Amino acid sequence: MDRHNRSAPPVASRPGSGLRAPAGRSRPWRLVAGCYPWRLCCWLARGPLATDRRGVIALEFALILPLLILFCFGTVEVGRFVLLQMKLDQLAASVADLGTRDRTLSAATVDDIFAAGAHIVQPFDLATDGRITLSGVGLTAGDQPRVLWQRRSGGTLDLPSETGTVGNPATLPDEITLAVGQTVVVAEVSFSYRGMFGLLPARVTTKRAYFRPRLGSLQQLSSLGGVVRPMPEGAGCCNNRPWRAPVAASAVVASG
Repeated sequence: MDRHNRSAPPVASRPGSGLRAPAGRSRPWRLVAGCYPWRLCCWLARGPLATDRRGVIALEFALILPLLILFCFGTVEVGRFVLLQMKLDQLAASVADLGTRDRTLSAATVDDIFAAGAHIVQPFDLATDGRITLSGVGLTAGDQPRVLWQRRSGGTLDLPSETGTVGNPATLPDEITLAVGQTVVVAEVSFSYRGMFGLLPARVTTKRAYFRPRLGSLQQLSSLGGVVRPMPEGAGCCNNRPWRAPVAASAVVASG
């Protein structure tokens, strides 16, 4: 047979033009040529890419990995903030409790209490980001309690006491009422929190505890050194129970 007389393979015409392509390659040729762009999705859905399952697990893991990382970092950040709140509650209650155990209280004893309190909030740095304020509030005359004395720990956090300043009217919760001659010792712990990963906004948290003196009135800081006895296990827990003045034992209420 003459090779010039061989029949040509069947071809498919491109609509709208005189171009021709082999019939077996008509669909991909049309898609590339751009005659029916909407068929591209159909061809991909029924083509080899739709049945090829290689790399699916890696693709799914790559899609979910950012969410996993955010979840892990968020868990650490929130857990660290909750831990700080618990430690500040415990510190405020412990400072107020230690400050009301003896008949007299001196400035040196208060400083020792502050130094011991820094270990309670570890691993947080109280000297850099926090401050403790211990105040004595009493009602000596009239109908408005006043700050009788106040002592503050060292630190770079410059935050005024929410209880008030010495000689001025004191700010106390509505649940606390004092009779003439009664005193309440207020411990305030403030801390400037900054997150490790920036997921939580920076904020200043303040915890307060209110204790009544056990033995004396503690209406002033004594010039004599007091004695700080070790705190028994479980004492001085900070909670949200209301404080009632008539009870003889110490009571505590804290807020943030």
